[in-house]
Amino acid sequence: MPDATFTRVDYVDLLYIHQPAGNWLAGYRQLEKAYKEGKAKSIGISNFEGKYIEELETKWEIVPQFIQVEAHQYFTQKELRVTLDKYGIKLISRDAVITGIYTMLKVVAARC
Repeated sequence: MPDATFTRVDYVDLLYIHQPAGNWLAGYRQLEKAYKEGKAKSIGISNFEGKYIEELETKWEIVPQFIQVEAHQYFTQKELRVTLDKYGIKLISRDAVITGIYTMLKVVAARC
């Protein structure tokens, strides 16, 4: 039986895959299907850096509108942004507090 939460809405604003694991391409195909059917207004990916986004580029029917990856002032994802700009994919940044603190401490330590 489907989750009752989703039976009360006609669509979701954003539907995305958290990471490229298992048969992620089949999962992406399901996102594309939901988008085509109007069940998702936009689709996205998360943690698809490097070889994963390169592979997806050769296989998508619908370009994801969003990607969620680690990005902050110390890790700007400069190379990835070139690909994103090419296709109009918007970046949603995420940064674990610990990662940010660790990175900041490395920068400070390098200056001492």
